[in-house]
Amino acid sequence: MDNLLHHAALGDAELILIQEPPPNDDRYKMTWQRISSHDNKSLIFINPMVRSFCVHTSTHTSTIQILKEGRSTFITNCYVPPVDPTQEDSAFSTLLDDLEAACNKVGLDNHIIMGDFNAHNSLFGGNHNDLRGEKLLDFVYTKQLEIISDISRPTFDNTRHLSHIDHTFSSFNISQSLSWTAEPFLSTSDHVSILLKLTTPDSQETPPLDRPRFNVNYAKRQRFVNLLNRQINNLPIINPQNCNTGNLDEYINLLTNIIGSSCKKINKQTLNPPRYKERHNPWWNENLQTLKNKAMALKRLYKATDNDATLRLNRVQRFRKLRPTTFHSFRKTNGELTKTADETFAYFISQKYLDTTSDTDTTPFELQDSGQQHYYPLISMVEISSAIRTMGHKKAPGPDGIMRNPILFLNDEHPVILNNLYNACLFLGYFPQAWKIGHIIFLQKKDKDPRDITSLRPITLLNLFGKILDKIIVNRITYHLQVTNRLNDSQFGFRWGKSCEEALKKVKDILHKSRLVNNHSIVISMDIEGAFDNASWDIIRESLKEKEVPPYLRTMIHSYLCSRKVSSDASPQSLIDPLQITRGCPQGSNSGPLFWILYMDPIFSILKDENVHTIAYADDLLLICTSTSRVKSSGDPPYLDNLEKTKYRPEKKALPYMSLLQAETKVREKEASETQL
Repeated sequence: MDNLLHHAALGDAELILIQEPPPNDDRYKMTWQRISSHDNKSLIFINPMVRSFCVHTSTHTSTIQILKEGRSTFITNCYVPPVDPTQEDSAFSTLLDDLEAACNKVGLDNHIIMGDFNAHNSLFGGNHNDLRGEKLLDFVYTKQLEIISDISRPTFDNTRHLSHIDHTFSSFNISQSLSWTAEPFLSTSDHVSILLKLTTPDSQETPPLDRPRFNVNYAKRQRFVNLLNRQINNLPIINPQNCNTGNLDEYINLLTNIIGSSCKKINKQTLNPPRYKERHNPWWNENLQTLKNKAMALKRLYKATDNDATLRLNRVQRFRKLRPTTFHSFRKTNGELTKTADETFAYFISQKYLDTTSDTDTTPFELQDSGQQHYYPLISMVEISSAIRTMGHKKAPGPDGIMRNPILFLNDEHPVILNNLYNACLFLGYFPQAWKIGHIIFLQKKDKDPRDITSLRPITLLNLFGKILDKIIVNRITYHLQVTNRLNDSQFGFRWGKSCEEALKKVKDILHKSRLVNNHSIVISMDIEGAFDNASWDIIRESLKEKEVPPYLRTMIHSYLCSRKVSSDASPQSLIDPLQITRGCPQGSNSGPLFWILYMDPIFSILKDENVHTIAYADDLLLICTSTSRVKSSGDPPYLDNLEKTKYRPEKKALPYMSLLQAETKVREKEASETQL
């Protein structure tokens, strides 16, 4: 078994099926995902890089769904112990019932069944037949399964006798794509290890989902503009003061289609022929070309890191870890696993982005009197151009697939189009619905169980048209908060003119001042669990109102937060239908940092105390409590009681959550100083 786990760790395997594992064996505490039957006798270990879902478990079987290369494959692992032929064999009857239930649930297409059946039949390669073998053969014929095992190769060898008790079956449609091989040296068990490979023929491969991605480089700018000008004439002129939300949505869809079609026409044009004729060298061959490619790759590696190849390799490894992953079957609070992709994504959204206590009313925000709603600063062309140019030209696009360059070229040639469009949104107090649908990609957190819902970091990809308007609104709100000085100085994250260095300097100054007057100090570090995902929109709205943000901006934020939806990949060939969300700061949006600042700001008022200094950097909170003497109160201080409603990650606390009374005996040991910091 050690060799088998070693090969799996090297990445040679994607699945490991084990029957009757040794009890309490530490070798099975792998980082791979684990699916087991109810009796824990049939285990399936799944590589975290493989997209999988647990679809069925029973007494003797466990069934998973694998999504790979455009195909959904079901794999069932089973085990039934041997029995005395003179006794009643109820265990095997239960196994057949479990297999029947699994086949009825997932169907007979793309289904592989493997296991230790302890059944003998001459058609399976055995030298005799028993009742189990006859029942199993009847089941195989009834379900029209194919026998994949090599009947000439025994699967059990204990030096005393050989037998065929481990069998592999599959549905007919994938039987020709399976390769069955016995590998006796992968395990020290008396059961021979079986290597099963599934290859997808080219004729059966389903092409991956064609996600739109429309971009134009500067070399093709003029051709793109010429094509755009021909279609812009068919675009109606929008009047900000004489339109409604329906007309605005139609206008946005038409503009998106024009940009997308122009990008397609530009990128479909054939490349120019080479300027010179390629010379043929008779001594050049594929081996030399391979060596040349390796040498050029090493040369690029050498130049990219200032002659430090190790640094480059480490950076590549870190980059690979941050590549988007796919969600797997999640473990619910009741211990059960989600069964399908739709159920898994719905459970993720319900745990991360649904707030049952939040006000989900989608009615328009209470604006000032209708006679005053025209008096607000219009969005200028300079604001739009500045917002576009701050977007990275290589940023991933949203669901519409339009990247930055096409929008930049459009605004340079026809600035009135976007100017009228965004001012119409501002006039109506309406954030278009097409710009409120995001696509979520997932990043796998390090050293986390993939079955745990907290192991994934969701990143929301939004349409760039909406991100530009979002950027303009955020800039105006931020400017208002800065000039009116309505933000607490204790927040150092996501703030203009503030940095992590300034936060550390403030910590140093507080401890130094406390030390000079011989005060006791205690430092409590807190990291809020699921910070950006759990931010309440009601608190954000109230914070905007409390800081007297202009009503037209609050109207836009209210519309921005209403009826937001997100979707994700169910498989490489399909998308899950968008689901509505009611809380959280979208990680990937321009407004996410601002929303978090507004969400955290009331906490500073709760913690306001003459002996408590609060320092925050994004979602990291640091409390420095000082006192001239030991605390003699019989109860917890009120500013610590107010934090009980907030969830924290205990593993990230520099000091356990405690009141000053509880910490009184440890003050001298934990007394903070500059040198200790």
